[in-house]
Amino acid sequence: MPTMFRISVGVPAYNEEGNIKRSLESILAQDTGGHELLEVIVVSSGSTDSTDDIVRSMAEQEPRIRLLVQKGREGKASANNLFMSSARGDVLIQLNADAFISPGAFKHLLEPLSDPKVGAVTGRLAPVNHDGGFFAFTARLMFHLHHGVSAMNPKMTELFAIRNLDLQMPRDVNTDEDWLAYTFYSMGYRIVYAPDAVTNLKGAENIDDFLNQRVRVNIGENYMKRRFNYCPPTKDKGLVFNSLLDFIREERPNPISLFGAILLESMARTYSKAYVALGFKDQAVWKVIDSTKRH
Repeated sequence: MPTMFRISVGVPAYNEEGNIKRSLESILAQDTGGHELLEVIVVSSGSTDSTDDIVRSMAEQEPRIRLLVQKGREGKASANNLFMSSARGDVLIQLNADAFISPGAFKHLLEPLSDPKVGAVTGRLAPVNHDGGFFAFTARLMFHLHHGVSAMNPKMTELFAIRNLDLQMPRDVNTDEDWLAYTFYSMGYRIVYAPDAVTNLKGAENIDDFLNQRVRVNIGENYMKRRFNYCPPTKDKGLVFNSLLDFIREERPNPISLFGAILLESMARTYSKAYVALGFKDQAVWKVIDSTKRH
């Protein structure tokens, strides 16, 4: 008989008035495959727009929605800790407030957890940039690389399901997904990639936003190596190169666009490596990437 889970969903949010309704609707519409969707907990960290009002209004119609408010913006790790300490489910699913999930995503995330050796399941990122320009190309490239790497060695993403083990992460961690991966591996669990569990995100649409986002991510990944001796799969040059070759064979990209995207990512990685080597602090509270919020 298959294992049935009680699910708590966490949605960390900061000034997401343009996206939070769609994100929550995509959660409530999910086919859970017979598992119980117990609650959807939105952790709003210092939001100054109408995010909280939108969530409260939806909660009046849907009692499974709960709003937890942090007075100040304390970073995603802090928001996750509040969610994890408040959740009542035996499986926790997290989705960013600026993302929405495709139908059936929850079912695909939950299936591998029937194996007691699996501690976490991570989904696939899909870009929603549609202008056809250079940054729509970079979004397709980055998300394809992420997919290719995860197919060989699962990389935790913005959509994941984990067993509720009453975890609390260091509040100064930048890449919370990598800390969770490190923790579950340390406890002897496996992590599974579920490519059919798709979360839709928007990639950065200008150079400043791309570099700010990629610098922040790379700083966090470099600090995972420095602090915990854990190297996220996207730092494996062999895996990234093989995924890049697959992308080139599949899309046959414009060489100039490909060179430009690789150059920008190389700049972000070089800067981040120097930043960490010089001992600057991890960026637990990061700069909002505005163009990724405009769906």
